[in-house]
Amino acid sequence: MGHRPHGARFDRLVRDPHPRRLTSASAAALRDGHDTMYAEYWERLTPLPRAVDLLRACAARGLRVVLATSAAEHEVAALRATLGADDVIDTVTSSADAQESKPAPDILVAALDQSGLAAERVVYDDPAALLDALDESAIAALG
Repeated sequence: MGHRPHGARFDRLVRDPHPRRLTSASAAALRDGHDTMYAEYWERLTPLPRAVDLLRACAARGLRVVLATSAAEHEVAALRATLGADDVIDTVTSSADAQESKPAPDILVAALDQSGLAAERVVYDDPAALLDALDESAIAALG
């Protein structure tokens, strides 16, 4: 069994192998169903372990915090509410800022463009591990 497309945008999850059969009306119906189903789970979302602590630690160092998500604009509010860190978030990107969703890098490119930051200064794999090593990380040199 293949891996689950974690965080993949709707357009990546549902692709008709015969695009001529998927009408705009049926695509809209699928999107509406997706939105309805996921809306039931917004209140159950939780941030990755120590992610909010990491955001606050970066902001405390005077760094700009950029939230890059492939979620649709109407879903971003729920994600921001889950984080509860609007006071430290400087820039937010959404699916509207990217031509293609994950795993394409478009949303990260949009976040870098909007924030004016260079890729080699912002890419890390795990919020908790980065927070644990923050003083020894590349972030320490940025502040």
